[in-house]
Amino acid sequence: MQQALLGRLELEASRRDIDLVLVLANDSAYTAAQAVRRNSVQWPFEAHERARLDELADHANHGRLVLFLGAGLSRSAGLPLWKELLEQLARIEGTTELKALGELSPLDAAAILDRRFRAKGHELKAETARLTTTPCFGLGHALLAALPVTERVTTNYDECIEHSLTAAGRKLSVLPYHPIQSEADWLLKLHGTISEPNNIVITREDYLRYESRRGALYGIVQAMMLTRHILFLGFSLKDENFNILVDEVRRALEGLSHREQGQSAKFGTAFVPKENTTAAELWDTELHVEQLGNYEAYPRELEVALDYLSFATTSTLNYLLDDSFAAILTEEQHRLKVVVRGIFDSLSERDIASPTFEPIVTLLDELGARLRKST
Repeated sequence: MQQALLGRLELEASRRDIDLVLVLANDSAYTAAQAVRRNSVQWPFEAHERARLDELADHANHGRLVLFLGAGLSRSAGLPLWKELLEQLARIEGTTELKALGELSPLDAAAILDRRFRAKGHELKAETARLTTTPCFGLGHALLAALPVTERVTTNYDECIEHSLTAAGRKLSVLPYHPIQSEADWLLKLHGTISEPNNIVITREDYLRYESRRGALYGIVQAMMLTRHILFLGFSLKDENFNILVDEVRRALEGLSHREQGQSAKFGTAFVPKENTTAAELWDTELHVEQLGNYEAYPRELEVALDYLSFATTSTLNYLLDDSFAAILTEEQHRLKVVVRGIFDSLSERDIASPTFEPIVTLLDELGARLRKST
C-alpha cells in the first residue's frame, strides 16, 4: 500500500510538473514513507554532490552539524533579499535615487535611508521589521526542521525558523533574548529580530557597534567553527561580520598541530549558485563550496538537496513495531521484529516505570513501541 501510494504520487508530480505534499499522522508513518523512498527515488545529484550530502547527514546524525541561515532561505516564504529590502525601504521613503543608492554599500545605503526616515519622524528599523514579518515559512525551513540538529545561527530578522520548529513540535530558545531551556533547540539571532526592532543591525553604525555589544555572540559562533561542521544556507558569504569571524578562526587554527599535519581545516559547507565561482574560489580553503545550479534553478536545487538531507537523517526503524507497516519490512527486519516483540511483551508496567529499564524502554520507543505517554 505504501509503495503504491508513493509511486502514484511521484508519477503524478512528474507528469504534471508540480509538487505534492504527503501529510502523515505520526513519526512512524513519516519514517515508513522515507523508507519506501529509499528504494524508489532517483536523486538528481552528481557523485561529489551525493558524497557531500551523505557527509553532512553523518555530521547531523552524530550531533556535529550546525545550521547558519541567511536571507536567501526566507525567499520562498515571500520575504525580500537584502538588496530588495533596501529598495522597498527606499520606495517607502519616497526617494527617486534608487540607482545611486544601489551603487553604495548596503550598509551605507541603509544609513542614508535611516537619516531620511528620521527626518520625517519615522523609524527605519520599525519599517524593516514590518517588511520582514510573515506568519509563513518556506519549504526549506520545513525540511530543516526535520533534521536532527539542535543548534542554529541566523542573520535574518524574520521568525520563519521559529514558526517551522514550532510547527514541528520542537521546543526552541532564541538567543540572546531567552535563556536556553532544558532539552530545547536553540537559535542564535546575530542581527536582531522583528519582535525587538530597536536591536536590528542594518546600518554601518549598527555594524560598528555590533562587535562591542555582542562579543559573546561572536564567541559562540567562533566556538562552533572550531568544534562543529557548519552548513551555510541562503548566505552570500560576503557579509562583513562573517569575514571577521572567519579571519579570527583562521588565525586560531594556524597554531593547531593537527592542521599542520595536513588534516582538513575546512569548518563548513556552503551551497551557492553555479555562477558564484568567485565565492567558491575565495572560501575554498575554509569551506566546501557546492554549486548546485544557476541563479534561476538554485532555489529549487537547494530544496531538493535539503529533501535528501531530511531523508538521509531519518531513523530507519521507527516503525518496526507498528503493525500498520508490516508490509514494507524486509525478511531480516521481520526477524528483528520477532526478537524485539518478545522483549516488549515481557515488560510489566512496573518495568516500564523503573529507571533500571530506562535504556530498554527508550530503545523500544525508538522502534515504535510508544510505551511512554505523550506529554
